[in-house]
Amino acid sequence: MNKKKKRYADEYMSLGMCYGVTFGIIFGQLIFKNIGIGISLGISLGMIFGSAIGSTKDKKISEENKNNLDNNKENE
Repeated sequence: MNKKKKRYADEYMSLGMCYGVTFGIIFGQLIFKNIGIGISLGISLGMIFGSAIGSTKDKKISEENKNNLDNNKENE
């Protein structure tokens, strides 16, 4: 049986935080004239968007695993 693991939420959350720091430095200096505010907002928004994207991928994988399990039971 080919069962995929659910792990995208963690990976995408950490990637979102990395991108959030990068964009926070850039936009924090441009918009707020303060890098600290930009970094903190960037990390927060990156964590939110990253975990949202990752959790949708995890849900898709769990549905695929459920469908594969149902198909295997029907074939037996």
